[in-house]
Amino acid sequence: MFIATKVYRPAAITSLLLLMVISAQLQAQMNRYIRSVTTPPAQEGAELQISAGLNNTSDIARVLLYYRAFGTTEFKILEMPINRDSADVTIPPEEVAPPFIECYVLVETNSGKQETYPYENPQTIPMRIPIEPRSPKDQEVIILSPDRDDNLLASDIYISVSLVYATDNIDRSRTQVFFDNVNVSSREVVMGDLVVVSASALPANIGAGLHTITVKVFDKAGALYHTRTRPFNVLTKEEAEEISTRPVYSADAQVELRQENIKSIVTNYNRLDMRGNASYGILKSAANLHLTSEEKPDRQPQNRYLLSLDAQYARASIGDAYPRLPSTIMDGRRVRGFTFDLLLGAFNMNYATGEIMRRTALDDSTHRLLSFRRTLSVVRPSFGKGENFQLGFTYLHAIDQYGTGDSTNTTLMPQENVVFGSDALVAFDNHHIELTGQGAFSLNNTNIAAPEFTDARIDSATGITGSNKKQLKLFLPYVSKIITFNENLQPLNPSGLTSLVYETALALNYFGNYLKGTYLYHGRDYNSSGTTALRNDVRGYNIFDRLRLLENKLFLTASFEQLQNNTANTEIATTTYGNMLASVSYYPASNLPNVTVGYGINKNHNPVIYDSTLAGYDPSTAARAIDDKTNRYFIQSTYDFTSPQGRHNVTLSIDNADKNDLTPNNQDVKSFNGFFLVNTVHTFPLESTLGYAVSTNSIPQVQIVLDSSSGVVVPKTVTTFTSLNYQTITLSGRYRLISDILRISATFAPTFGDFKRTLYDVNLQWTIARNQNAVFEYQFIVNSPAAGQTLASNNDSFASLLYRVNF
Repeated sequence: MFIATKVYRPAAITSLLLLMVISAQLQAQMNRYIRSVTTPPAQEGAELQISAGLNNTSDIARVLLYYRAFGTTEFKILEMPINRDSADVTIPPEEVAPPFIECYVLVETNSGKQETYPYENPQTIPMRIPIEPRSPKDQEVIILSPDRDDNLLASDIYISVSLVYATDNIDRSRTQVFFDNVNVSSREVVMGDLVVVSASALPANIGAGLHTITVKVFDKAGALYHTRTRPFNVLTKEEAEEISTRPVYSADAQVELRQENIKSIVTNYNRLDMRGNASYGILKSAANLHLTSEEKPDRQPQNRYLLSLDAQYARASIGDAYPRLPSTIMDGRRVRGFTFDLLLGAFNMNYATGEIMRRTALDDSTHRLLSFRRTLSVVRPSFGKGENFQLGFTYLHAIDQYGTGDSTNTTLMPQENVVFGSDALVAFDNHHIELTGQGAFSLNNTNIAAPEFTDARIDSATGITGSNKKQLKLFLPYVSKIITFNENLQPLNPSGLTSLVYETALALNYFGNYLKGTYLYHGRDYNSSGTTALRNDVRGYNIFDRLRLLENKLFLTASFEQLQNNTANTEIATTTYGNMLASVSYYPASNLPNVTVGYGINKNHNPVIYDSTLAGYDPSTAARAIDDKTNRYFIQSTYDFTSPQGRHNVTLSIDNADKNDLTPNNQDVKSFNGFFLVNTVHTFPLESTLGYAVSTNSIPQVQIVLDSSSGVVVPKTVTTFTSLNYQTITLSGRYRLISDILRISATFAPTFGDFKRTLYDVNLQWTIARNQNAVFEYQFIVNSPAAGQTLASNNDSFASLLYRVNF
């Protein structure tokens, strides 16, 4: 990101600095595949985009984001589409809430290896993304028009502000409305809870371009209560006529040549990206194309394409889409095919059908099958706009396509999956009361190549009792119509409801206090091909409370969650998972630092006896004993201030986790991560970053040995501990050499300790013309050799040349 204007705006600088803050943390990592993880500044109720920079993408099968809201132990999962040398995904706005979101990124390679960022203990100490709170007063002062995305003629500007939800302490008659910096309050009309300013009351000769409406609301004592702003665009008559008489379009293209040299293995990439948008009236269309030399027949698709058409009340697309329906059924998995959305308000329809996995073979010599072609279709009719009410019903069907020869494949068996579900939302009092719920039931067949059931096959089946055989015969004429029905169906007896899942929640939001309670039940056998995020065999509840004080400057947040497994009563014991988390966040005036301090404790326990001296000791059972607790302490603070040298952003973050394993396994884990960063936008054309990060880890190594000291040979757990401690210094700068034409940036980041590495990075951006630019980047990493390593080179390098043009 580069600043293109000579006048630095505080909001733009803050966004840049926060982005640099998160980017700079990455130098403390020792990942091979994940080069960086960045996010823009996160705001409550707004979409949050996570971007992971990648290396060696030809070896990456898929990238997943694990994330969780404050106070929950379970991570949700989103697949991150790979685009060139990065993977990006967006967390929905309804899940972005203060004080923070915790997350980590996982890469799966073609050979099945996994790598995470953060590298060590990502579930215990994940990344923590602070969320900037939104004022609850925004719900009291609502700018009805103009809309943020409006393109208006000056004569069509009509300002209206609703105070219907404002408190009784507000003096409606004192409301002030500003057009840009001009106070037009003397010409406003106040009608009860509605404040109106017509076009005739606005300043004369309003020019085309971006303008701003500002509304200031005062209490009955005359003190300023709240301020809201709304940008919008004014068109000339010629621009308006052009928009109404012919399509408006834009396009851009980007080509990249990239070479990676990792441990003397050189890989070249060639990539082309093209995007286009066009609109005419209510019709909007978009096209995206991503072509890469990484497309191989033994991999899942690396090329991407999408063509979409939006007609306001209906949307359709062909290509690679990531539909999101109820999270227990479809949570954003890639579908290559056709999607359609009908949005009428009272009635809506969401539909998607296509391929979620393609058939791949390893090579021509072995013909070993890696995956079947799996297709998926999902449809969700719903009633209600979703503002205060919506009721939806979802049906999903996925099946593997296979031939006669495939049925003998012993390493891979074709599968089929069917899911039925429903979801509902009911909201009252301007969403101060919300009741939500969703439920689903699945049937999953792990091998549809086996013969289907008949009455005779049921009678001859072994391992099925007589009463169950009778039930299967009753189900046969019904179940066989919706899914392949044989002995591989899970659950074989649907009446047990082991494949049922449901979640329900009640939220109350009054007097600055947001209280939410959730109960969930996830059956052991539930499975949906549209989601990879759901944890099976768990039930329990979560209570979350967030209190806003001191006019939205002080946040007290706490949560308690308790979950249990063994929903089907088939385990030897039930494990209870408990989690408590509390934090205090303070957001003072802009010239003071904000701070968040938190404490959490996780407890996991089951009643399995693990003392080998007790009678009836069973080593295999004792190994399943769980009894541990993890204490977490964290503090994070950021401070923006200005000095004669420029505008600065200082960030401090400290995380400490201590897991105490109370079983004889003694798998204690201790982790400490901290970083301190100073980012500066100087008064001359330089941006700089100075950072220091430290990580200390105590990691258990467990071995099972045979112990005969008591006269009887029994297995014994022996635990030793290894440490992984290192520190990283980051120095980086970005300088404009020739105004806005040529910019250069460089990074130097040495890492010391148990892990040694030095990173050098240089980036040069050249603005060739107004609509063209080129970027060259070179990165060289000096790695310390691992013990016993005999590679020709331990170093890595990455070179990229990119050309971008806008039309």
